[in-house]
Amino acid sequence: MEGSGRDQLAPTKDSMSTAPLVHGITLGAAASVIVDASGEIHRNELGGHSSATLVAFTPEGRQLGEAAVMGMAANARGTATEVARLALIPYETLTSGLGALTSRHWQFAHTAGEEGVLVMSDVALSDGQTASMSAVGLLGALLGKLRANSRAPAGTPVSIAIPPVGDAEGAVARAASLLHDAAHLGGWKLVAAPSAAQALGVALARKWPFGKEPWTSPAVRVLVLDMGASSTIAAVIKLTPPAAPEIKGSSPRGAKAEVLAEASDAFLGASLYNEKLFDHFAAKVKETYVR
Repeated sequence: MEGSGRDQLAPTKDSMSTAPLVHGITLGAAASVIVDASGEIHRNELGGHSSATLVAFTPEGRQLGEAAVMGMAANARGTATEVARLALIPYETLTSGLGALTSRHWQFAHTAGEEGVLVMSDVALSDGQTASMSAVGLLGALLGKLRANSRAPAGTPVSIAIPPVGDAEGAVARAASLLHDAAHLGGWKLVAAPSAAQALGVALARKWPFGKEPWTSPAVRVLVLDMGASSTIAAVIKLTPPAAPEIKGSSPRGAKAEVLAEASDAFLGASLYNEKLFDHFAAKVKETYVR
């Protein structure tokens, strides 16, 4: 693992001084999004607002994001899905309990590697050889693809929200450390790794409609419930309106967000509901028709 500076994930004075250059990335189970400091979303090579969280290996070479989507039907065994979760959640957690609801359908060969990180095994390479690929390396490749989409030079500061990774002691710290390694592999300089709730708070503060003279508005508390393909986040966020402009006629200073309470479940998402429903009805069919 790359270890240099990976424990220093909070913004420092140096990183804060380069704030206008900081990009932001949200890693979803199905799709990931990259924005620049202005909030502009960088499009993928097909013009979409997100990139599929997939990495595939084919006879033609490695494919990332949208390229992996197009080749998955013909090369399912060589395609890793939900790459961020594979890299940041321990292998044992992904393959047992509720995690097994989705991992039982993984089409690629896999095993546990160093530090409990999932390893994609028996990967067929373009030269006819096979190899094993750490999920952290897969995520690094995907992050490099997002950097290419944004045309950000190597070493550009980035803030990447940590998706829900479970409630086990040290799970978030472990994920932040691995995320640093993946960002380094992708050519980024990770300067912050906020929780998903904290990232949501920043987005809300920028977009909340406080009014024509926002500094006269009261603070508001917002309950946010965000369910994705594989996880759910709930948070109570306090939004403080922008301060009055220092000079009349100039823009007001930015609104602030404070996360008052948050909870997340790494295995409560739309796809998990589908799996539970399938198991329920499969059991009913077996009970009724199989003798």
